[in-house]
Amino acid sequence: MSTQPIHYTDHVGAEPALVFVHGFTCDGGDWENQIKWCRRNGRRAIAVDLRGHGQSKRFDSKLDMKTMGSDVVEILKNLGIKSAIAVGHSMGCLVASEVALQAPDVVEGLALVDGIRIARGNPKEAVENGRAMIKLLGYAEFVQSLFDSMFLPGAVVDGKQRILDRANELPSDIGT
Repeated sequence: MSTQPIHYTDHVGAEPALVFVHGFTCDGGDWENQIKWCRRNGRRAIAVDLRGHGQSKRFDSKLDMKTMGSDVVEILKNLGIKSAIAVGHSMGCLVASEVALQAPDVVEGLALVDGIRIARGNPKEAVENGRAMIKLLGYAEFVQSLFDSMFLPGAVVDGKQRILDRANELPSDIGT
């Protein structure tokens, strides 16, 4: 677990808790609509800001899937969660999978949404490919090309600029 606090929101409800894990340069607030659904339906929901992201921007060690997974497992332990479904988006799929590996007695299921695009199969390979692209292009160009490729040319997308601005506010060494 980090010596820096990992931010999360906890919305009380029935277990299994849905544990929402965001993607690269995102934060737990991106799960707002899913959290609203959970609250309306009495389901416990936890949204995490992974280290280096959102309100957990400070970090004291390398950002890797195993460490971020450990952070989430620690949160679940501290909250006394007995049953959870880990929900990951993009890079968060790798972290959610790591949470399931580290806490098989707690995580009953996984929901993986739009998994990481840079590699298939091997999480270490995905991370290394991402780091290589950042080194090749530079952080700002990598982020621009990554997010541009997620939207159709000419598409009007609410929040696209906010997503890019948020990504560019993060330290450039976040992916290295």
